[in-house]
Amino acid sequence: KAQHGPPPPCGAHRAALPCPSRRVLALMRIASSRMPNLFAALAATTYGPHFVHNIAFISHDARWALVAEGYLRMLRADRRLGSVSACTGAVQELDSDFEALAERNGLSLADIEVSEVDELELEDFDILVAVDVDSEDSEGNRSLQEHLPQREQTFHWKLDGGSPAPDRMAELMRHVKELLRHLDRLAMKRACGAGTSC
Repeated sequence: KAQHGPPPPCGAHRAALPCPSRRVLALMRIASSRMPNLFAALAATTYGPHFVHNIAFISHDARWALVAEGYLRMLRADRRLGSVSACTGAVQELDSDFEALAERNGLSLADIEVSEVDELELEDFDILVAVDVDSEDSEGNRSLQEHLPQREQTFHWKLDGGSPAPDRMAELMRHVKELLRHLDRLAMKRACGAGTSC
């Protein structure tokens, strides 16, 4: 027989979840009223604590940092990897010819933003990748090394400045695939635990 009236108090049923305290409920109400889009904004960010790894691609020429991040986004599948592109020089608008070349190679760079490296907190990233272009701008590459703090997981990818742009893109794709394999091996070691062979 259906019973009418107010619902039973929280926790009255044995299967009920534990009740939040009044203080927790009050804090939740305050947070929801003041920051209604908090979790939506968090999901929209490209890096942060909700990712397993955060990777910064840094180059003197922003185009190649963008390409590296583009391949990471394209190939990471369901891996929880945050990323950002940054340059040590001034941020310049991507020219349409380069963007069209990237699209012919399967990349869409339109929704990837590039930052100046000084605008970032590099401590937010556990993996730093320097993308050097040999013989293109030696002074710029020296500046890149100065901006890149040494970290346990710091990678230096050198591209041949004399090779055609499509070849450099293919080389970056190979580097990104190897980085993903490296991260998969790290994940396997963590899953197996110390001293366990798997």
